[in-house]
Parts: sequence; structure tokens; C-alpha cells
Amino acid sequence: MLSAIRRHLPRRPLRSTARGLFIWLQLPEKLDSEKLLPLAREEGVDFAPGNGFFPDGTGGRNWLRLNFVAQAPDQIDEGIKRLGKAVKRLLASHK
Repeated sequence: MLSAIRRHLPRRPLRSTARGLFIWLQLPEKLDSEKLLPLAREEGVDFAPGNGFFPDGTGGRNWLRLNFVAQAPDQIDEGIKRLGKAVKRLLASHK
């Protein structure tokens, strides 16, 4: 999944970390994972917005949690490709 993230997501300040069964992906500061979610679903992918995992519910707005355990490598690559399309759409709406 980390390799797919490097291939398919825009080359903006992104940070990703593997923790257990998940990848935590930090988007650029100006992007909100809750605004990204409907765009990602339109592309056929889903993720957990990060703010639900922060104690106050407001931190983590630009983080998302991705599960990589339940999917085959080719499905992961396709999913990250689709997520990349959604991220690019969200970035375009901020210009």
C-alpha cells in the first residue's frame, strides 16, 4: 500500500505511517478528510476519516486511516489509484 501511495497520490506534503492493520495517511494541512470521503466513495473507495480517532474530535482533520489487510495487492493498488483521483479533485477545488 505504501508503494501504491507513492505511485498514485499527488506529490504534495503527504505523510504515511504503518500501524498494525492500518496505514495512517496525512494529507496537506488545507485538506479535510471528511470532505474527501464523498469524493472517494464516488470513485469506489472508502476510508475512515482521522478526526474520529482524536480525543477532541477536531484533531486529525487532514488524516485518514486505510486498512490494507483485507485486500489483495492488486485491489490495494486500484483503490489507492482511485483515492488519488479523489485527492486531485479535492485539491482542484481549493485553487
